[in-house]
Amino acid sequence: MLARSGVGSLLILDHGKVEEVHVNSLYYQNEQIGLPRSDAAKLCVNDFSPQAKVEALQIDFNNEVERKRVKDLFEMEEGTSPLGGNLDIVLDCLEDSTQSGLLAELCHSAGITRLECGTKKEAACAYYQFHVAGAATEQAFAMDPVEDAAGASLWEVLLPSTYQTIAGLAVQDVLKYLLEAGKVTSAVRYNTATMKVDSREMSF
Repeated sequence: MLARSGVGSLLILDHGKVEEVHVNSLYYQNEQIGLPRSDAAKLCVNDFSPQAKVEALQIDFNNEVERKRVKDLFEMEEGTSPLGGNLDIVLDCLEDSTQSGLLAELCHSAGITRLECGTKKEAACAYYQFHVAGAATEQAFAMDPVEDAAGASLWEVLLPSTYQTIAGLAVQDVLKYLLEAGKVTSAVRYNTATMKVDSREMSF
């Protein structure tokens, strides 16, 4: 979505390989099963947005050496990064809370804005939140467990459309943030059971 919206440079960091579950719920292809997820994501982006410059690295944030590599990337001077420019924003889609916490520390140390994105199955919610210059702009939304058994059972079925819904909203806010245009939603929570969107606005 970012590439299709005109973002010209993307650096994809991930660890692990494409599995069948990723093909069913995301944009990966069957022939990519077994490939590193970062490399497969690069192939997908290049396929539908060949004008975008994409670099892919396999990074495990639990590995101290690889984490140091990311720290060095974050602190590179303009023109020396793999993409040739400044790092404008980090989209944190890590499922592991420990790894996400390590990434958060790196962003805070480097003063880089991070958009934390994720899902909470027990709450039947998807969400994102801006951490401008590494610090949260708003208190995070509560993710209370859903009491509707039917809603919980539909989670897996609704997951692909849930990803698309929250990603679409996040991309719009990322673009507004980068362009410093109008109001940016600092935190969003989308409940798949109720189809309700809660948000908080952040103004420049």
